[in-house]
Amino acid sequence: MHDASTAPQHACPHTPACPPADARDAAAARMVANHLEDCGYALLCNGAVLLEGDGVLELPVQRDRAAART
Repeated sequence: MHDASTAPQHACPHTPACPPADARDAAAARMVANHLEDCGYALLCNGAVLLEGDGVLELPVQRDRAAART
């Protein structure tokens, strides 16, 4: 889990807000892209990937490539 200084921030528009990707209940977030039937995964609002069989994969925080080049 992340501490407050390094936790990735996600802008969830849902009420109540979806749990963060590193939370125990991360799989309770709403699906934003459902590919469970054809590819075996779904992208959740919190940035996690729900795998077929209820496994959850927390993706690394994406950095701004333009900022990294400066």
